[in-house]
Amino acid sequence: MNDEYWSLKRTCYACVCITPDYNGSCTIWNTYEEAWQDAVERAEDFVFEDERFSYKKVPDGFKILDVNGRIVRYYKVFDAEELE
Repeated sequence: MNDEYWSLKRTCYACVCITPDYNGSCTIWNTYEEAWQDAVERAEDFVFEDERFSYKKVPDGFKILDVNGRIVRYYKVFDAEELE
């Protein structure tokens, strides 16, 4: 076995989808703008498919709300400065 340790250190950005049961998914992007665009498109697509929901822009992403104002999904943009 090779004893050398390899790592990649760089800045990356993520659009993370978080659900109330703490399940979700993540897409890694090269730029902050790409991660934000992904969050915008996901929020708009979710609301477009079912008009019972609305979305609200917050400083770090978008909240998807049901008719009672409960958060059903959260698209959060992260800036990870080191990925190893």
